[in-house]
Amino acid sequence: MEAIASVATEKSGNRKSSTVLEELEAEEKLAEARRALIDIRELMKIFEAPCNSQGWTDLERFDTIEELSECHGLEIENGEVVSLDLSGCNLTGYIPRVIEKLTSLRVLNLSKNKMVGAIPWASIKKLTSLRQLVLQREFQSTNRFDPGDMPPLSCFPSLRELDVSGCCITGEIPDSICQLVELVKVSLSWNRLEGVVPKDIGNLKMLKKFTCRCNPMMATMVPESIDKLQHIQVFDLSHRNWPELTGAPKNIIQQRWNSNVEPWNIGTVVVKEVVKEVKEEVIATAENDDDNDDDDDDAFA
Repeated sequence: MEAIASVATEKSGNRKSSTVLEELEAEEKLAEARRALIDIRELMKIFEAPCNSQGWTDLERFDTIEELSECHGLEIENGEVVSLDLSGCNLTGYIPRVIEKLTSLRVLNLSKNKMVGAIPWASIKKLTSLRQLVLQREFQSTNRFDPGDMPPLSCFPSLRELDVSGCCITGEIPDSICQLVELVKVSLSWNRLEGVVPKDIGNLKMLKKFTCRCNPMMATMVPESIDKLQHIQVFDLSHRNWPELTGAPKNIIQQRWNSNVEPWNIGTVVVKEVVKEVKEEVIATAENDDDNDDDDDDAFA
């Protein structure tokens, strides 16, 4: 009997220890999240925004992490901050590096604000659970970020939406974007991107929308791999600075992609027709050039 009582006492003690440990972990998690959110509140100037009265002023008094959901734009799940959606809050601050502390974030939406400064890609890259990354919405470019290259994107394996329109992105589209096989929507319009659309873009089998309007890209055709995009509804590369190359099919591109009738709505069939016509025109031009070269050789013979 004494042995049984001893075992029961030990189990009871283990349960109490486990409960105490869980409470300590919860307190530590709350303290860390609260510190990060207070910094975000200050640096994004949430106090000056219309949403400031919705929970953010009370961060210091919350006793549980679940209470953080009272803050406008925050979503808590299983004791973790999983969504930070402050779109349209008229924020005038900048994105702080401390955002990397919210490691369970699945949604980060800061569009339709008036934010400034550099995009802290080194910190955002640590948010490896992101499914939606929206720093600016297409046709709603109000944030004024500093120019900077986009880093490799392979750290976001679950990303479904990427919108960095009008974010002063420079350099080239990272080839690593083709590894994000969950992507459904991509918008890179109104930036300063150069180079070409990555040739393996066709790997994004779930992709429905890809827009890259108004960039100084130097490509003469879309990649052949778009034939693999069975779900594509919008593939928009309009208003680009096409190079002055002999035979460059600018008439086709302008007709298809710069038309006055919804130039941003381009279906798979139209895109494939463009690719076919582009290939045919380039091939025809090359053959004509070869014939002209032969004629010139005959003239000098």
